[in-house]
Parts: sequence; C-alpha cells; structure tokens
Amino acid sequence: MKVTFDSHPVQDEKICYLPCHKSIGIGGDDSHCIDSVECPGSEVRAYLERQGNQLYLKPTGSAPIYWDEREITKRTRLTGSRLQFNCPDDKNLDFYIAIRISQ
Repeated sequence: MKVTFDSHPVQDEKICYLPCHKSIGIGGDDSHCIDSVECPGSEVRAYLERQGNQLYLKPTGSAPIYWDEREITKRTRLTGSRLQFNCPDDKNLDFYIAIRISQ
C-alpha cells in the first residue's frame, strides 16, 4: 500500500510503502515502525497501521490527533483514499497532514 503524506504549513511530500501488519509513526521515530512522519512535538501521537487492506489510526494518548474535526481517542478504521489529520501544537495552532492512499 502506497501512502503519500503532505503536511501544512511545511508542505513536504513524503511517500511511504506500508506492508501488511506494519505501522508508520505520526509525530516521531519509533523503533517498531517502518517509517515516521513529523508533526509538532517530539512524541508519537498515533500509529497508522495496516491490517490486510484496512488502514487504522491508533492514538497513543500523548498528544491530540483529529480526523474529520473529531479527536481520535481509540483505534479507528480509516475509510477513503484521501484523509486529513490535524495535529495541533502546544499553543493549539493547527498542523495538518494530508494523506493519499493507493494500492
């Protein structure tokens, strides 16, 4: 599964290939992840996990992460090929990460 990340306001595009039963860390490096995407703060906010053809967002609880303007507090199945997460910083300034998913 090809996952393309584009963050705003930084706007750096990053392409990752996510195999089955692997994850990508959102917010920091984690030795259990195959890759990571930066956002404000040094902690991992969530993991983007692949199980078969399904994609899940699993928050760590260390910092908030929002999808469709709702804070994600438990493992959530993601739907659609285009997603957008908000990872606000400690001053509540928005930091958006847009994701495009393709097979």
